[in-house]
Amino acid sequence: MSSHVLARFSTVVATILLATALLCCTSKESATPLDDEARAGGVALKCYKALYIENRAETFLNGSLSYDSLSSEQRQQLLTFYNQHVAQVGREHGGVNSIDFLRAESDTALNVMQVFLKMTFTDNTQEEVVVPMVQTDGEWKMK
Repeated sequence: MSSHVLARFSTVVATILLATALLCCTSKESATPLDDEARAGGVALKCYKALYIENRAETFLNGSLSYDSLSSEQRQQLLTFYNQHVAQVGREHGGVNSIDFLRAESDTALNVMQVFLKMTFTDNTQEEVVVPMVQTDGEWKMK
């Protein structure tokens, strides 16, 4: 075989393999259930997006462990604090463009899952955030 034919054959095989891999990744049913790291990461990501991108502090706070036990006055103060914080991030960085899940690490000594998120701001600066998560009654909550 000539090198041109061999190169073309390799390209076709690689394309078929890539297409097969993509189809497998996009199937509706997951081959394996999500592990604790993925579930904790998903909850943290959802909460942080709610706060910074969707400007829904209440949703963010509902994802925290102790929010349910606060009085209505304490909840209102906390909501005010978080809204001020989001406004400050807006002034300093122009807001948050995206938040991505990086990884999660189990800390068995503290019984906590450390979730690492990357925040990308409108001014193109980035910040890595560590969110401690705990599982309580089968749900992951921010500590």
